[in-house]
Amino acid sequence: MQYVNILSVAAFDILSIETHCRQNVCSANLNSKEKQMKITTLSSGLQVVSTLAHQINFDDGTIVEPGSFVLNAKEVEKQIRTNVVSTCFEPDEAFIELLSNFQEFKPEVFIITSIIGLQAYGKYIDNLVSLVMTPETKRSAPSAKVAQANKFNK
Repeated sequence: MQYVNILSVAAFDILSIETHCRQNVCSANLNSKEKQMKITTLSSGLQVVSTLAHQINFDDGTIVEPGSFVLNAKEVEKQIRTNVVSTCFEPDEAFIELLSNFQEFKPEVFIITSIIGLQAYGKYIDNLVSLVMTPETKRSAPSAKVAQANKFNK
């Protein structure tokens, strides 16, 4: 396993971003406390990092630990008619910059996020994906779900 130094971030609270990369360690200065983001290699050789708050169990037996930060998005409601709204999720520019910098230094690594994170940031970050659960576990409780190691949502 490899580790990438990254900083814990709170959405909408980032003053500036600088990213530096040397060999297998990337460091982002987000005016916050530094943490490490773990790069995990699946059995297929594909490398992934997580921005999810929970562990990911893959069908190849690989376990990916929770991310050191969760990708946040701003919820925006549009009134459709009385008692009916349409909800969408908008990105935070600081997270776009953070993920773009990470992708520039580690273009071979898939960044795993939630469906909400993918909706908000997917068009800006090529390697941002969400999980596809196995057919047997997709309706299971979150702790019992197993993700496919060879298939991701974009």
